[in-house]
Amino acid sequence: MFFKQLKYDLLFSRDMFLGMAALLLAAAVFMRIGDTLGVSDVPYDDMVGFVVVMLVFGVAVLIAIFGTIVQLFNFYRKSIFGNSGYFFLTLPIKKDMVLLSKVATAVIWLNFMAFVGLLAGSIIASPEVIFVNLPDMIEVADALMALLSMNVMWLFLVGLLYFTVTLANSVVGVRLNYVVGGAVSFVLFVAHSWLIYRLDLVLLELPTEGTVFSITVGATGQHPIILAVNFAAAVLVLVGCRYLLRNRVALE
Repeated sequence: MFFKQLKYDLLFSRDMFLGMAALLLAAAVFMRIGDTLGVSDVPYDDMVGFVVVMLVFGVAVLIAIFGTIVQLFNFYRKSIFGNSGYFFLTLPIKKDMVLLSKVATAVIWLNFMAFVGLLAGSIIASPEVIFVNLPDMIEVADALMALLSMNVMWLFLVGLLYFTVTLANSVVGVRLNYVVGGAVSFVLFVAHSWLIYRLDLVLLELPTEGTVFSITVGATGQHPIILAVNFAAAVLVLVGCRYLLRNRVALE
């Protein structure tokens, strides 16, 4: 039944994310065609032209990033606390599985949008060069570890976002519910970021000779300790979200 719930969640949210993906790819294709045909008055290889192209693409990326966050927020809010909540919560499935399905849906779409972003970047840069040289540029083990690290971090961020929405809908007698939920989640995010920062400093000072992990600046996010802390943080916020759903929010 979980996979049927997941299918419904993906179908319910697909228009939101496919629209964002189409917008990002359309912007990349348009800029690539414009550069190839010389539509721009400033050559691409000129610094000003490069800045203009990257600025336009940067705006598209920001729209995609913030649009994705807003879509995740609205997807969870509408499918649990909106009119669609009745449909999702009357299926013969436990609320824990409903929450797990929402989290899995968000992570799936985040991976999809990351792939679309990579594809858009390759379109603007030089697709033939990137895809031909990609196997030599990235090792499979490093790519898989980076993907794992990215998904664990996303799991925490999705859990924190869902916790914010759930907390906001469980604050009784407070008009600014989302302000309260957002403030609590912001404190949790800052505390988590500070902990990761301190761990980064500690890991960078550890000797790496004779170990299987080579620690460099900016690469500590893939260290097992950081992965474990991020995963534990994700579990904690999701457990908090589960508690609120089961005990503080009237879903039926």
